[in-house]
Amino acid sequence: MTKTLTAIATALTMLAAHSAFAADKTAKTSMPTASTCQSLETQYQNAAKTHAKAEKFKESQTAYSEGKMLCAEGKFAEGTAKLHTALNDLGVKAMNKAH
Repeated sequence: MTKTLTAIATALTMLAAHSAFAADKTAKTSMPTASTCQSLETQYQNAAKTHAKAEKFKESQTAYSEGKMLCAEGKFAEGTAKLHTALNDLGVKAMNKAH
Protein backbone atom coordinates (compact mmCIF):
# COMPACT_ATOMS: atom_id res chain seq x y z
CA MET A 1 0.00 0.00 0.00
CA THR A 2 2.82 2.39 0.88
CA LYS A 3 4.55 1.69 -2.43
CA THR A 4 1.33 2.43 -4.30
CA LEU A 5 0.83 5.74 -2.48
CA THR A 6 4.46 6.68 -3.09
CA ALA A 7 4.12 5.88 -6.78
CA ILE A 8 0.93 7.95 -7.04
CA ALA A 9 2.52 10.87 -5.19
CA THR A 10 5.56 10.73 -7.46
CA ALA A 11 3.40 10.62 -10.57
CA LEU A 12 1.33 13.60 -9.40
CA THR A 13 4.48 15.58 -8.60
CA MET A 14 5.90 14.88 -12.05
CA LEU A 15 2.61 15.82 -13.70
CA ALA A 16 2.44 19.10 -11.77
CA ALA A 17 6.03 19.94 -12.70
CA HIS A 18 5.35 19.18 -16.38
CA SER A 19 2.23 21.37 -16.34
CA ALA A 20 4.15 24.26 -14.78
CA PHE A 21 6.88 23.93 -17.41
CA ALA A 22 4.34 23.89 -20.23
CA ALA A 23 2.61 26.99 -18.85
CA ASP A 24 5.95 28.79 -18.58
CA LYS A 25 6.87 27.88 -22.16
CA THR A 26 3.50 29.14 -23.43
CA ALA A 27 3.98 32.46 -21.67
CA LYS A 28 7.34 32.95 -23.38
CA THR A 29 5.91 32.36 -26.86
CA SER A 30 3.17 34.98 -26.64
CA MET A 31 1.49 36.41 -29.68
CA PRO A 32 2.98 39.46 -31.41
CA THR A 33 1.58 42.86 -30.45
CA ALA A 34 1.62 46.38 -31.85
CA SER A 35 4.94 46.96 -30.07
CA THR A 36 6.41 43.92 -31.83
CA CYS A 37 5.34 45.41 -35.15
CA GLN A 38 6.81 48.79 -34.25
CA SER A 39 10.12 47.21 -33.27
CA LEU A 40 10.36 45.28 -36.54
CA GLU A 41 9.35 48.33 -38.58
CA THR A 42 12.12 50.37 -36.94
CA GLN A 43 14.62 47.57 -37.51
CA TYR A 44 13.65 47.46 -41.19
CA GLN A 45 13.91 51.23 -41.62
CA ASN A 46 17.41 51.22 -40.13
CA ALA A 47 18.52 48.18 -42.14
CA ALA A 48 17.14 49.56 -45.42
CA LYS A 49 19.48 52.56 -45.12
CA THR A 50 22.56 50.35 -45.12
CA HIS A 51 21.33 47.51 -47.34
CA ALA A 52 19.92 49.46 -50.29
CA LYS A 53 22.03 47.37 -52.68
CA ALA A 54 20.69 44.05 -51.41
CA GLU A 55 19.71 41.67 -54.21
CA LYS A 56 16.11 41.49 -52.96
CA PHE A 57 15.77 45.15 -51.92
CA LYS A 58 12.61 45.78 -53.98
CA GLU A 59 11.01 42.60 -52.65
CA SER A 60 11.89 43.70 -49.12
CA GLN A 61 10.14 47.04 -49.69
CA THR A 62 6.99 45.25 -50.82
CA ALA A 63 7.05 42.88 -47.83
CA TYR A 64 7.68 45.83 -45.50
CA SER A 65 4.71 47.78 -46.88
CA GLU A 66 2.44 44.75 -46.61
CA GLY A 67 3.64 44.01 -43.08
CA LYS A 68 3.15 47.59 -41.95
CA MET A 69 -0.38 47.60 -43.39
CA LEU A 70 -1.29 44.30 -41.71
CA CYS A 71 0.01 45.57 -38.37
CA ALA A 72 -2.03 48.77 -38.76
CA GLU A 73 -5.11 46.58 -39.29
CA GLY A 74 -4.36 44.75 -36.02
CA LYS A 75 -3.23 41.57 -37.80
CA PHE A 76 -0.03 41.40 -35.78
CA ALA A 77 0.92 37.77 -36.48
CA GLU A 78 0.61 38.21 -40.24
CA GLY A 79 2.23 41.64 -40.13
CA THR A 80 5.26 40.50 -38.15
CA ALA A 81 5.69 37.54 -40.49
CA LYS A 82 5.86 39.94 -43.46
CA LEU A 83 8.24 42.25 -41.59
CA HIS A 84 10.52 39.29 -40.85
CA THR A 85 10.43 38.45 -44.57
CA ALA A 86 11.36 42.05 -45.39
CA LEU A 87 14.36 41.90 -43.06
CA ASN A 88 15.40 38.49 -44.40
CA ASP A 89 15.25 39.85 -47.95
CA LEU A 90 17.83 42.43 -46.87
CA GLY A 91 19.97 39.69 -45.37
CA VAL A 92 19.30 40.94 -41.84
CA LYS A 93 18.22 38.84 -38.88
CA ALA A 94 15.56 40.49 -36.73
CA MET A 95 16.54 41.27 -33.17
CA ASN A 96 14.14 39.72 -30.70
CA LYS A 97 12.40 42.29 -28.59
CA ALA A 98 9.89 41.73 -25.83
CA HIS A 99 6.28 41.77 -27.05
